[in-house]
Amino acid sequence: MKNQTASLFVLNDDSEILLAGIIYFIMSSFFAPVFYIFMKIIYNRDSQSPNITNKLMNLIMFLQLTQGMIHFLTSPVLIFPNMLTEFSRIITILGPILNSFWIGELPVIALLSVIRIFLFTKIHSSNKIGNPVKIILFLIVLWVLFLILAGCYTRNMIMTPPTWSYDFSVPYAQLFDTLEIGLSFPCLLISYLSYLTICYLIYGTQSIQTSAKSRKNELAILLQFTFIIIYTSFVVIMWHPILIPMMSFIDMNKTRNQAIMNGLWIFDSYVNPIMMLIFNKSIRDDVFIMLKSGGKKNISPVTVTAFSHGPN
Repeated sequence: MKNQTASLFVLNDDSEILLAGIIYFIMSSFFAPVFYIFMKIIYNRDSQSPNITNKLMNLIMFLQLTQGMIHFLTSPVLIFPNMLTEFSRIITILGPILNSFWIGELPVIALLSVIRIFLFTKIHSSNKIGNPVKIILFLIVLWVLFLILAGCYTRNMIMTPPTWSYDFSVPYAQLFDTLEIGLSFPCLLISYLSYLTICYLIYGTQSIQTSAKSRKNELAILLQFTFIIIYTSFVVIMWHPILIPMMSFIDMNKTRNQAIMNGLWIFDSYVNPIMMLIFNKSIRDDVFIMLKSGGKKNISPVTVTAFSHGPN
């Protein structure tokens, strides 16, 4: 038993992969405390003043948190490579969950952005989840569950240190990869066009009366989404360089480039909280209040309007 334990914790001989594993572990170790703070703030706000955007925002953050925790749980296999063999069955289950939650995150983000148009134009009530929204969410959940079950059955996502990738030797892996690409960019486009629409409604028409503060908030959200979408699009392209021929100069067979690519995916989940801190003063104030009080003070009932997402 001692020999087995000792062999399990033999360090990786490949210094690049070993370093990547250490960096991944450090990066992902902050997911739980960071997302606890932000999700609790959003939950408290929604409890005091129910709002559909808060609910969707916490759903998005739950999907991001799950991805982050899987990165955290699997990063040690890069440090101790014998773990990859010892826990191979568990890892082949975590892989499809990781990728499916990333894919499922994108349509939820697009849904949130479209709903914000309806809320802004007062077509939809903020404290009510209508049947169309419920149906869309139900379909998204079904799609994610299907991806998880199909992925676990075919084992189409594998850890090939230092990164995750589709195993194109198994049936339908190429199809799922194509479907992922086909879903990613339309969702990103819908999200960004929705926020451009809101800005047009503010600045391009006189039919909707808005305060200077509202215009400032919407502009801040647009800047936030611009950064998020550019970053996420870059990550998607890095995972699928065939989409942009000019990116072919990047040799994705190199360990260093693969490690950077996976690091971008891990960091992607942090983009949302970081952008919220930068562009949302009320969130920033509530974070400081929670840190000072240990989470005991009440949070102001303000709607959260930020978001982000991740890759593969």
